Amino acid sequence: KGLDLAHRHLYVPNTLPETLKQWIRDSLLSGELLNLQFAYHGQGNHVDYLNSRRIELMGDYADLNVIYFNNWPMVSEAEGRVHLRGKETTISVAGASTLGIERISANFAIDHVLDTLLGSVEFTSSGNGVIPFILNSPLKEDLSFVSNDWESKGLINGVLNVSFPFADTFSSELALDMRFHLGEFDLLVPDYNLFFRSLSGTGDFYLPQRLSGSFEGRLLD
Repeated sequence: KGLDLAHRHLYVPNTLPETLKQWIRDSLLSGELLNLQFAYHGQGNHVDYLNSRRIELMGDYADLNVIYFNNWPMVSEAEGRVHLRGKETTISVAGASTLGIERISANFAIDHVLDTLLGSVEFTSSGNGVIPFILNSPLKEDLSFVSNDWESKGLINGVLNVSFPFADTFSSELALDMRFHLGEFDLLVPDYNLFFRSLSGTGDFYLPQRLSGSFEGRLLD
């Protein structure tokens, strides 16, 4: 039987940085830890030199619901593996979904000294999924020209590289770059009276507000 994340205050190590403990407390909404392995390295008595003690925790997680960063859509039903070791925690995501994104897999590393997360995320979205994701995340600030009237249909997949500090609010320190692919992608832009049909190609997106790429398709009236 696994450990319910509702009881995480009973087993999360107190040696973690305070910002990471706060993120675990506030952002992990529900889920279960499975197949846990625990190890303690170091002296039994108190000593003052660096790294005299180290806790290592490894296990799987399932049915995880998490608000990974303030004001971003919740990630649902995530499953994968976590490994806490010394100054770093690594997290692999075998599968998950979020608003408008059906399939997510990822690898993350948390630096406990710098209080920073680095990650690489593979994603797939179809239908009109990408528009609600933009409008319900801080991306709407950098893509302010996207409106509720926009509609999309088709496949978009790609790789997103991200890094951000553990903070209480959306921070300008967020670094995000994405390489994406469109396949038979339709985009309706009523604000500009444009309808793109069967778009395909590869593009790049960076914060803040930089989009480039090469796409082919049809422009309809």
